[in-house]
Amino acid sequence: MDTLISLAQDDQIIRNITLIQFTFSLLLSLALNLILAKFYKYFNDSYSSPTPVIETIVLVGIIITLIMVIIGSNIARAFALVGAMSIVRFRNPLKSPKDLVFIFASIAIGMACGTFFYEYAILFLIIFILGNYVLKGTKTTKENDNYRIV
Repeated sequence: MDTLISLAQDDQIIRNITLIQFTFSLLLSLALNLILAKFYKYFNDSYSSPTPVIETIVLVGIIITLIMVIIGSNIARAFALVGAMSIVRFRNPLKSPKDLVFIFASIAIGMACGTFFYEYAILFLIIFILGNYVLKGTKTTKENDNYRIV
């Protein structure tokens, strides 16, 4: 049983993915999202604890990888998944828009790994981190030296 097989009505086999390919996708997604989470911790300038966002970055990337492998090229499964996921509601607002940007980056990495575009995932992560370095180096906001936390 070395393959994961998708069944359809007309065609018996739509996609033939080996367990090695699937495992490699998940492990690469895990590694890239761990790197992304490490850089999130470095770039985080919030005063709250970044631990929940770091865990979310890593786990969302892996989940998206699995979802992309399962969906494959089946449009019916894609619509079924959208319908199933539409009931999910997020009650906790994120503290910073940058948190959301890193979660979207995690989703993008998971999608690239789940569709076996590994080079794109790695290249995206490198450019994303470089972009954050550039933005951190340039002063885009006006800082107030009298800012205090009570």
